[in-house]
Amino acid sequence: MSSASVTDFTECFRGCSALTDLKGPETWTVTSVCTTANSMFNGCTKLEKLKLGTWNMTGVGTATYMFQGMSAVTEIDMNGLTWGSATTNINSMFNGNGKLVMIYEKVGTALAGAISSTSVFYNCYNLKGGSGSALNNSTSVNNSYIGGAYARVDGVGGLPGYFTAK
Repeated sequence: MSSASVTDFTECFRGCSALTDLKGPETWTVTSVCTTANSMFNGCTKLEKLKLGTWNMTGVGTATYMFQGMSAVTEIDMNGLTWGSATTNINSMFNGNGKLVMIYEKVGTALAGAISSTSVFYNCYNLKGGSGSALNNSTSVNNSYIGGAYARVDGVGGLPGYFTAK
């Protein structure tokens, strides 16, 4: 798919509750002209794994609810994504993904600096970063553990995070 000129991915796959496998996003060309990715995969309740490609997300300002409600997902590979300082709103980005265990991302991701970042990891009870930082039932109700400050690769600079370097 050539998506180099797409500026808005809002609700692209939202509510695709019967979708069990999605092949292709790892080959898409996504450029910095994309400015919004709200609810892109929200509600894909049967999708267990998602691998995204080498996407340039530096123009994306909001990615709220991007992966919310993917209740069967265990792994999201965002290792090829490049985020930038324009990404200021990631509220509820992974909210409600109770089976999510692993999020792959490259070291240096800019998501931890998002201005609006509440409930990013809410109800992600099984999520664990590559160095062992874990979100569990007892910490998931405390916003200091579920907010965007943990949207970084675990262990880099001695800081906890819920992403794993790949």
